[in-house]
Amino acid sequence: FLCNVGHDYRICRVMRMADKHKTTHCVACEMDKLILQILSCIKGRNMLESMEEAVKTTTTCNYTVPESIVKAFSFDTRGTPLVPSDMLTAAWKSGGMEHLAGYDQRDAHEFLQAFLDILGKHERRYARYIRKNLEIAQTEDSRPKCKTDVVKELFEGTLRSVSICQQCGEKRSLQEPFLNVSLPLSEDSMMKRASSQKLNILQCLNFFTAPERLTDPIECPSCQTKTQTNKQQTFSKLPKIFCLHLKRFDAAKNKKIADFVAFPGDGLDMGPLLPHWREVYAAATGTPNPNEINSTSPKLLYNLFGTVNHKGTLNQGHYLSNVKIGGQWYHCNDAHVGRVSEAEVLTSEGAYLLFYERCA
Repeated sequence: FLCNVGHDYRICRVMRMADKHKTTHCVACEMDKLILQILSCIKGRNMLESMEEAVKTTTTCNYTVPESIVKAFSFDTRGTPLVPSDMLTAAWKSGGMEHLAGYDQRDAHEFLQAFLDILGKHERRYARYIRKNLEIAQTEDSRPKCKTDVVKELFEGTLRSVSICQQCGEKRSLQEPFLNVSLPLSEDSMMKRASSQKLNILQCLNFFTAPERLTDPIECPSCQTKTQTNKQQTFSKLPKIFCLHLKRFDAAKNKKIADFVAFPGDGLDMGPLLPHWREVYAAATGTPNPNEINSTSPKLLYNLFGTVNHKGTLNQGHYLSNVKIGGQWYHCNDAHVGRVSEAEVLTSEGAYLLFYERCA
């Protein structure tokens, strides 16, 4: 975030104050400061205070702070948990997340979606500020390239949604962007399986990309009449960070679906779910694309690096997380952080959000 995105909170603060709209809060700034605080705890040096001191002594804004003014903490803070309260407050007050403000029970998936949306908006706003000032100060050839949206670059993929006429086989496609994918778990929506068969994430993905018969007939441009239509979704573009949401909360039945869902730690292959291999070919027969018979889907592998788990019921509970850093898994329960094995992560109950990273 510090090197690739380069969202300097000091520059953004100056630009926001100069803006006629006087926008007070910036989630990207709070993310920048939070990561600097993490770096401070690792190094045992107060990077935030040192950078503020650097602003007073120089007119440049960059992350190279003279060693002479890098201040040590008055006490050793390495290993001390950080509370991101400023970032949370900025998110609540920045517009678009007011419904998630406060300390009542909230849904982690809903918060993730809103937070990524706000973070992307604030980063794009900063990029506009930078571009505007660069246009004034520099020529086209000398301007550095600014990334416009780190959220889209990391999290955004594309679904290919196809409507298939059951009478003539006509296909109509639509591209739909996504930041995460919600996989249904309810008995009404999942295909029936033997009681002895454990549910796994590949079954959920296969069901998500399977053709579905629409209840009402749809007008077909080819047949010029309303016909029975199937709809199917496949993955036409996969993101660097692939976030899967397991829909455990069934509001219609007022219950939480607590079924265990198995998921791999390494080697989640998304190649077979690309349109060329997954999309149905002949609507009338439901046969797959004949190319699938003569070719093998490419290996598009993802490795797990984080989970969010939910313990409790539909109306109340507690979120826990697991994160993999440098090959080691850590279990996070509020301020308590400790090492865990991968086996413990893969067998933990209540997996709710899964975060996968695409292999190089």
